[in-house]
Amino acid sequence: ATDDTQAFVNCLAEHNNIYVPEGTYVINSTITIDSYKRITGEGAKSIIKYTGANYLLNVTTPYNAKAEINNLAFNGNGDNKFLKCAKGSWGASVSLDGVNVTNFTTALHFISVFNATVKNARIYGANIIESVSGDPETTFSNVNTFNNVYFDGNKGDVLFTLSNVRTLTFNNCALENATKIFSCTNKS
Repeated sequence: ATDDTQAFVNCLAEHNNIYVPEGTYVINSTITIDSYKRITGEGAKSIIKYTGANYLLNVTTPYNAKAEINNLAFNGNGDNKFLKCAKGSWGASVSLDGVNVTNFTTALHFISVFNATVKNARIYGANIIESVSGDPETTFSNVNTFNNVYFDGNKGDVLFTLSNVRTLTFNNCALENATKIFSCTNKS
């Protein structure tokens, strides 16, 4: 399979709105999104296959420059991670709509995230982590919402690991196949 990593990196460097046509694209290393970007595909027909280690996507956008990822299918190798959204300036922000995330050990890792939204998505066999680094009184994940999301823990240990999360909302979601749904510390 062809390595499409550099083509994606170049496209993200040159454009804010990226269309991913039908097909399978192989990414071999982490791609960082550090400013507003909208990446849109053709749903299950636009497949990003990640063969690298660690995270496929590293989102570090400022809260007012949300990264939007729409209508794409993401497949890991069973030993890597999908998306890390970490504090940029005033908290990072990401929106996922119509994505399928399969075969990753960690689907989402939010660190000091503000106003993340996941909707109309299917997430299989992966942990969701909401966490922060730094002072728990001043650093937190806030206003993160999951709408119409199907989570399948694939009999994993814990589906959600939460640390110092202020607001986490679920609307019309299905959660199944996890030993524990939540593991929480430093709740407010």
